Amino acid sequence: MKEETLGSVLFVDDEASVLSSLKRVCRGTGWNILIAESGEKGLEILQSEAIDLIVSDMRMPEMDGAEFLEKAAELSPQTVRILLTGYSDMESTIAAINQGKIYSYIAKPWDNDELKEILSRALRAKQLELEKERLEQLTHQQNEELKALNGQLKIQKEKVEKQLYQQC
Repeated sequence: MKEETLGSVLFVDDEASVLSSLKRVCRGTGWNILIAESGEKGLEILQSEAIDLIVSDMRMPEMDGAEFLEKAAELSPQTVRILLTGYSDMESTIAAINQGKIYSYIAKPWDNDELKEILSRALRAKQLELEKERLEQLTHQQNEELKALNGQLKIQKEKVEKQLYQQC
């Protein structure tokens, strides 16, 4: 029997030491942690794995975080996206927010407890969104069933009224 995780998190950063630190911080959380050392590798993982949350570095060679998160949003719009940025280039951060539709950003160096709290909130937001969608589908299904029952009741009522009219 497969152990159920509390969410899957993909970290994307070109620095192996940062990825190692992020994995270490998330030990014991119950999250399924995946790592990618480039945006391209991150997209490959996103195509083959169900990912709940992506945390991507901003400054990476070949494909920066804004571009990666934008492509990730197109590929998997339901995945929550967070930008990890180690420099204060507001223009790039704003681009990532707008293009990558990010949930939040985390500044390097990060506080471990704050990082885990942000990730927990993001995963909880994802769970709430999924639950909302499930309840909307259930409501739609139940409304359709009620319409069908109302239609049947209307037919039954008309039959009874017709029988009563004929008896009079």
